[in-house]
Amino acid sequence: MSRQEEKKRRAIEATLALCVKHSYHGTSMDTITAATGMSKATIYRHFGSKEALIAEALALYSEQTLSHLTQLFDDPDLSLEEKLTARFTTLEALVEASDFNGCIYQQAFNEYRNEDERIADVCVSYKQERIRLVTELLLAHDIKQAKEKATRAELVFNGLLASLEMGADPKLMSLAKQMYFEQLQLTAS
Repeated sequence: MSRQEEKKRRAIEATLALCVKHSYHGTSMDTITAATGMSKATIYRHFGSKEALIAEALALYSEQTLSHLTQLFDDPDLSLEEKLTARFTTLEALVEASDFNGCIYQQAFNEYRNEDERIADVCVSYKQERIRLVTELLLAHDIKQAKEKATRAELVFNGLLASLEMGADPKLMSLAKQMYFEQLQLTAS
């Protein structure tokens, strides 16, 4: 990775971490420059605007997250139930470690849906891609009405993310997992 690419990557990672902690609008360019050690001019030269930086950060994180989900769903050693349960297990670990601050895509969409189409599009695409991946997983297991079931189940998962953002009630996790599996007409283990 070149020095320029490394700087860009550092700006992207710092921006996302700061935005999760302080909100997107609550994260100033001064805060980003302090965290990265980069000047505003350098950041603007690489990205053009704070919004472009946020859109690129969200797109990169989306790519990484969806790649991880694809690897999980493609794992031949795991059953369908284990693959779906792993998402809840990962989320539960984040919540227990106090590393969960809500869904970054929902937060970004809420803050930018009327201001920046690029950011809103990345957020919507991420949610749609998650539904597509779950649909493909269900189809691979010969589940009928896979798209409808995946859509319903992901609505439950999104509701869990929103609820956990307001308070880490441990009962929510098991209830949401049960509801998720009910939408898929599967039995949670």
